[in-house]
Amino acid sequence: MRVRANLRYYIVAAVAAVLAASLIMEARTPKVAVLNISGVILSADTYLEAVREIEKDGSFKALVVRVDSPGGSVAASQEIHALIRRMSGKMPTVASMGNTAASGGYYVACGAPVILANPGTVTGSIGVIATFANYSELLRWAKMDFEVVKTGDLKDAGSPLRSLTERERKYLQDIMDGALRQFEEAVANSRSMEPARLKAVLDGRVILGSEAVEAGLVDAIGTLSSAIEMAAEKAGISPDSPVQNFPERHFGFYDLISSLRSGGSPVSALAERILSPSGLYYMSGTAAAGKIF
Repeated sequence: MRVRANLRYYIVAAVAAVLAASLIMEARTPKVAVLNISGVILSADTYLEAVREIEKDGSFKALVVRVDSPGGSVAASQEIHALIRRMSGKMPTVASMGNTAASGGYYVACGAPVILANPGTVTGSIGVIATFANYSELLRWAKMDFEVVKTGDLKDAGSPLRSLTERERKYLQDIMDGALRQFEEAVANSRSMEPARLKAVLDGRVILGSEAVEAGLVDAIGTLSSAIEMAAEKAGISPDSPVQNFPERHFGFYDLISSLRSGGSPVSALAERILSPSGLYYMSGTAAAGKIF
């Protein structure tokens, strides 16, 4: 019995030693982190947490930022842009564009010193959009009325209860123009573009990845694999180094809405109108159509 017990002990100890050794080896193996930024950008919190995980683990030597987004809120796009710029100062960083990296999606991507896109990637759309619904006729039809008490003339600018006044329209346009200047400065600083060359793509239009290379918004045509290999090479590690994706993907209700929307479902379009928060957006015009912003 004692021999059998000792044998069991040695087997357990040997297995534990092998597992510990493999964990140590894994921790020491240089890896490439892939930060996936997908869907409408409404918050930077998930990506901030993912970057904290990458920074805590000393085995990550390079970062690839995979962008597949039509854009999103101004502040969230700016936070992620600043986050990527900070990371590029700590490790080689390459941005890789998927199907779409437009407006706020492009803002995020240009936080990286190198940007790769597919020839058919939809990008550009450098601009700002805000849409205000007007339910006044509907409310009048429903014989509903609202009284508004406010502390200033502009406090309820953009209210869905009435049309914009000329003063409100100018006020909101000034805000939009200010946000566009911030976008323009970010692109100019990140891409080191001549003002005249940048002005040529500031009309809000989307362009393909192949056109973006010619316009100076993208460095080269390349796939996600190309970006991973480039980042690894810049870090001085093997192009076959292990790759880990961040953040962990959880399929939620908004993902369901987005997948339905890609098929043109009127139900999903209505749901997105209801779910989308109001605010100022760096958003591709085609993606923003029909949303309440």
